[in-house]
Amino acid sequence: MTSVLVIDASRTIRETLSIVLGQDYRVSTAASAADPAASAESALLILGLSSPDDEEPVRALLSARPDVPVLVLQGPDNLDARPLALADRRVGFLRKPFDGHGLRAAVRALLVPQARPDASAHARAFVLDHPFLTREAAAIVRQSIQLDLPLLFIGEGGTGALPVARAVHGRARPRAGFRALPARAMHAGDLRTLLAADDDGLFLDGVADLPVETQHALLLELESGTARGRLFVATAEPLDAAVARGEFLSELAHPLSVLTVPLPALRDRVED
Repeated sequence: MTSVLVIDASRTIRETLSIVLGQDYRVSTAASAADPAASAESALLILGLSSPDDEEPVRALLSARPDVPVLVLQGPDNLDARPLALADRRVGFLRKPFDGHGLRAAVRALLVPQARPDASAHARAFVLDHPFLTREAAAIVRQSIQLDLPLLFIGEGGTGALPVARAVHGRARPRAGFRALPARAMHAGDLRTLLAADDDGLFLDGVADLPVETQHALLLELESGTARGRLFVATAEPLDAAVARGEFLSELAHPLSVLTVPLPALRDRVED
């Protein structure tokens, strides 16, 4: 069973995480990084930094475990852990209060092996340019690399949305992770957690099927500017059609459509 180490001064937090995660993981807890219990081996560290006195023990703990990902708990009783030596490892952030769905999603995301680039620089360049894309789409995609806005792909399955999104993210943030998930099954708490991961890319396939509750959560993330990850979404038809049917929030369709990449099927590209 995969081991998880929770370090937080709050006994309530330690016990809550042990209960929520205990069915799927072997959970060890410690009140501080200086606690002997913090020496337990683990595949993931969940860290709530509560006192300046903890900073040096935490640095020492992280230095001894350079490959262990860290889930940082953020709340009014926690200090900002970002100044610590976290830059060279996988890191996730979870805001308090959190629900079980969000916690489990954050843990799963960090325990998935870091995706390696699945294409060479030459292959990435190929999927970002004509003739893989139309000239119009290639121009939009090249522009999007320099921006931090959601990128919407419109096209039927098999027209290349996922490899293009992966290549854009790999070019813009080469050291960051990337996840592709079906929009239909995305919970609001999971979405907030995934978008809180620094620099990681999230690709939602079939975004028009996003549950209504999750649509509201995504709208709030975009309006508040709290999302740290880059969002890529794909749909088989323009979002206006789903809005007209009452299945998609018009307020969300607009920010998702600012950068839209048309992906016509090859049979419709007579010039190619």
